[in-house]
Amino acid sequence: MRPIQIVPMIPALLVAANVLAAEPAPSTAPAPVEEKRICRSSLETGSLIKKRKTCLTRSQWRYVDDAHSDEVRRMQLENTNKQSGEGGGFGGG
Repeated sequence: MRPIQIVPMIPALLVAANVLAAEPAPSTAPAPVEEKRICRSSLETGSLIKKRKTCLTRSQWRYVDDAHSDEVRRMQLENTNKQSGEGGGFGGG
């Protein structure tokens, strides 16, 4: 068997290494994309004219809407419990 001659291959390996080092490595994580802001207007409490403008991203609005829905459900359940006599309503004796 003939031994492998590595010495003649060294310049080719160095050229290949330089080419690979010159290329930027592909990024595995995509660049963060700024979410578009969505603005909503709401009436100020106690005013028929004055409005408040709130701008949030879609995910932030989803969080706010979910929190409001949860609060409404909680208040409805609490009101139902009071009407059925569990909440210490007006009819006790």
